[in-house]
Amino acid sequence: MKSDFQNLTDQELIRLFQAGQTIVFDEIVHRYEEQLIAYAGKMLHTDNDIQEVVQNTMVTAFEHLHKFRSEANLFTWLYKIMHNQTISYYRSKYYKNSLITQTIFAENSICDIKNEAVTYFSNDCPERSFMNKEIKLFINSIIKKLPQTLQTTADLYFNQDLSPKEIAQKLSCPRGTVRSHLHRIRKILIPLMQDFLNENHSRPLNLEEKK
Repeated sequence: MKSDFQNLTDQELIRLFQAGQTIVFDEIVHRYEEQLIAYAGKMLHTDNDIQEVVQNTMVTAFEHLHKFRSEANLFTWLYKIMHNQTISYYRSKYYKNSLITQTIFAENSICDIKNEAVTYFSNDCPERSFMNKEIKLFINSIIKKLPQTLQTTADLYFNQDLSPKEIAQKLSCPRGTVRSHLHRIRKILIPLMQDFLNENHSRPLNLEEKK
C-alpha cells in the first residue's frame, strides 16, 4: 500500500512531524526499517533480538524527532540511535551472561575463568571486544585496591588465566590457600560487580545529533 507521504523528502517529513503531524512517522519507518534490520543483523544472532532492538530504535526516534535539526541527515541520526540501542542491548545481555560474571555470582566456589563470553552476538562483532575490555578494566581497577596477597592471586587468575592449581604451583603455596583467597576476592567483587552491571545497563544514551 502506497503512503500518502512517500514522495516527500526526509526534511519535509520531519517538518510535518515537528508541526504535529506525527502520522508521517509511519513513512519514516517504512523508508528505513529494512536498512536498520540489516544493520542489526550484523551484530545480533536471533530475529527476536533484532526486532526488539529495531523497535526500541523506532520508539526512541519517535520520542526525540521533535529535537532533530533539519540540516542533519535523518538516516545517519537513526543509525546512531540504532548503534546506541544495540550497544545498550548488548551490555544488558553480555555483561550478565559472561563467564566472568557468572562465575563471580556463582554460589559455589570460584571455578576457572577464561575471558570468553556466552554471547548472543556475532563472533566478528567489534563491540564484543570492546565489552571484554570494559569488563577487564573494571576487574583490574578492583584488583589494584585489594590487599597485596589477594592482588597477586587475582592477577594470576583474571589476567593470566591460571587455574587454582597453577596459581598454587607458581606461588609455592597450598591449593586450599589459593581457593581461600579466591573466595575472599569473590565476596569483595560481588557487590561491586552488581553495581557495575546496573550502571552499564542503565547508562543514558546521547541522542542529540550534532551538526
